[in-house]
Amino acid sequence: MRLLFVLQIGKNDTVQKVRKQQRALAGLATEFSCDFDTVIVCDATCFEETSFIGDVFILGIKILNPKTIAGEIVRFLKDKPYQGILIGEDTFANDIAVLLAYEKQLQCITNVIDLQRIGNSFTFTRFAYSNNIYVDFQVRKPFVVSVRTLSSSKTKVEGIRGNYTYLESKTNTDAIRGQEIVLSNDEIVQKEVLFACGMGIRKREDIQKIRTFAQTHGFSFGVTRPVAMRGWASISEIIGVSGTIFSPKICVTIGVSGSAAFYVGIENSECIVTINTDESATIISQSDRVIIDSYENVLDHLLTQFSQTTHE
Repeated sequence: MRLLFVLQIGKNDTVQKVRKQQRALAGLATEFSCDFDTVIVCDATCFEETSFIGDVFILGIKILNPKTIAGEIVRFLKDKPYQGILIGEDTFANDIAVLLAYEKQLQCITNVIDLQRIGNSFTFTRFAYSNNIYVDFQVRKPFVVSVRTLSSSKTKVEGIRGNYTYLESKTNTDAIRGQEIVLSNDEIVQKEVLFACGMGIRKREDIQKIRTFAQTHGFSFGVTRPVAMRGWASISEIIGVSGTIFSPKICVTIGVSGSAAFYVGIENSECIVTINTDESATIISQSDRVIIDSYENVLDHLLTQFSQTTHE
């Protein structure tokens, strides 16, 4: 099994800090009998070749942001058989993991604090429920995870000389002098119907089915933040405080719990229709029409009804 580590040396990072991250990950990979490569995302002028071990790919990017980094990693991954990608702790780590999961259709876990290998499977540990408990997730290959904190491995990996390859970035250009927002939420075209998907939807394929239907029929589509952080949707599709605010005539929520952060994004809807199996979910009291049932039992009929409406 071969793993890829993605580490970043930002303006406020030291090479020694990132070197320590790589050594910890390399120690775990050795314990798990896994081979590994490392991509270092940085300003090439601050890189020290003596600091790292193994096969190291240096990716110098002038303007760092999650989308740019993820795009470069996707290009790097072409035809490379990695079974797992670990994103080292950094401000952008979660966003990069989610973007990679979405683009490459990978299993995704964010904020991992520990990992174990059992046979051919990996189990990742992270905090949940407002950091009150630990939860273990068994993830199928291929996967991508972002590492929040990671204790040092008992296995010391020292003295392995690094083999360095400098990658050419497709996003670097002298024509770029800075970045600015060219489209705000207020400028997004509002449509009459919004489909909003939550964690109650059990399959990635069902998310895609609803997205495709909405796009085909000229409706808006979005997800709750946990769905995006799972890698099943783009970060740009998040609804609410950390995403887009909508004001449709009809908002259809499917498998949504109804957190305050999400509800901000749909509260201006003229009518909220909810499909949920949990009668006590917060979204129930926020809705004008409610269907208490599994979405799988009613989704096809619902989509048919909306399809007919667009043709009337």
